Amino acid sequence: MRNRSVKSLDKILREIYVELYKNASPSADFEELMEKAPWVENINGINILHEDVSEEEAKAKKYKKFIDFNSYYLEKSEYDRIIREIYDKYNLNKHDREVLNFNAYLGCGPSTKKKDD
Repeated sequence: MRNRSVKSLDKILREIYVELYKNASPSADFEELMEKAPWVENINGINILHEDVSEEEAKAKKYKKFIDFNSYYLEKSEYDRIIREIYDKYNLNKHDREVLNFNAYLGCGPSTKKKDD
């Protein structure tokens, strides 16, 4: 089985985030979160907020959207179940699953640890 393209994996990753946030507490619409999220520039681990920047300029400067993922919680078992179902839906090979695992777990998905943990 061939590896999927980056574009295809990005689409699947976005679907993962949509489902994770839909099932998180509080529930959220990932697309709406992304639309409203501020642009940030990360300098040595510090996020610098850029409010008055166009999307074109932000992308040219490689700014990222910032979602406060720690404000959303999802049980680890539920997180894993959702990801597994999406992997099965697309019949992903081992390499593609590893790429998505890395990006999903280290990306902007909801936290699997409660704030009071």
